[in-house]
Amino acid sequence: MNSTQSTANTQITVETNESSAEPAENAEPIKNTAEAIENTVGSTKNTVEAAEISEQVALQAEPQSRAGERSLHLTVAYDGAQYFGWQKQPDQLTVQEVLERGLSIATGQKNVRTLASSRTDTGVHAIAQSVLFKSTHWPAPAERLPYAVNTSLPPDIVVRKCEEVSPYFHPLRDSTGKRYRYLIYNARKEDPLGRAQHWWVRRRLDLEQMQIAAAFIEGEHDFNSFQSTGSPRSSTIRIVRELAIH
Repeated sequence: MNSTQSTANTQITVETNESSAEPAENAEPIKNTAEAIENTVGSTKNTVEAAEISEQVALQAEPQSRAGERSLHLTVAYDGAQYFGWQKQPDQLTVQEVLERGLSIATGQKNVRTLASSRTDTGVHAIAQSVLFKSTHWPAPAERLPYAVNTSLPPDIVVRKCEEVSPYFHPLRDSTGKRYRYLIYNARKEDPLGRAQHWWVRRRLDLEQMQIAAAFIEGEHDFNSFQSTGSPRSSTIRIVRELAIH
């Protein structure tokens, strides 16, 4: 057996369609802190409690029911290593809670509610999380909001962009697809600088065989077995548009 092994960084990219207001579930993250997502919209949370569902319905029911209310679409990036996922949870630090607190400080709006396209799990990162924010207290142009809110956020959460959208825009209902990136560091010794961003695999990977297997995953499939019992979604059928291994 060869006593040496070359270092290789393997990237698995999965892109799926988004055919309903409730996105399909994908497999669990390779590692708590090793999955990064880049999404137009999507969801990775298995279940939503009744109170949280009611909050989403409230945001969706009347797009612009109050005079002066603006629909602002935020593109948010975050390192999820220190958070218990995106969605607010009792007695747990979440990205949504911290972002809403920052928006409240920046705008002076007390009742801040946001709705995201992806309810990412504990430790999962996001490159382009899509977030809807109904603003009643931000009079300036939308593109100025990131500069104001980022000063009130920790360095592991950044609002990259903000634009004003139609009051009928909804990040779940209007979703078209999502993309997941799974990063694997394939070497005999770990990389200490990147260990929070990848899964370390000592054994040599056969990329050619992985690419052959990936072809069977592409296409339309029923992901019912990947969801929790009682998950509120109308369909579990999704199309995997592409599964690329580099």
